[in-house]
Amino acid sequence: KKQIVAAKEIAQQNDLSIGELALKYCLQFECIDYVNFGVDGIGQLEQILKWSHGKTLSLETLNQVQKHIVTESTLLDPRGWK
Repeated sequence: KKQIVAAKEIAQQNDLSIGELALKYCLQFECIDYVNFGVDGIGQLEQILKWSHGKTLSLETLNQVQKHIVTESTLLDPRGWK
């Protein structure tokens, strides 16, 4: 999908992985209290914890994500994921 391509491009421009971009995007909003995720092992958990700290996304990057990725409601609602 075009949103995945956009996510890869935005992540690459910011020297981030797609996972890190997604997590940092969610954590940027004060209205989001928690982010739930699953892991396959301690290594993934350690990586996610590392991503959750450090620099935040710039306003420009947030706007890019909002404009190019967060446009399709089926991507936001897990009930529509296959």
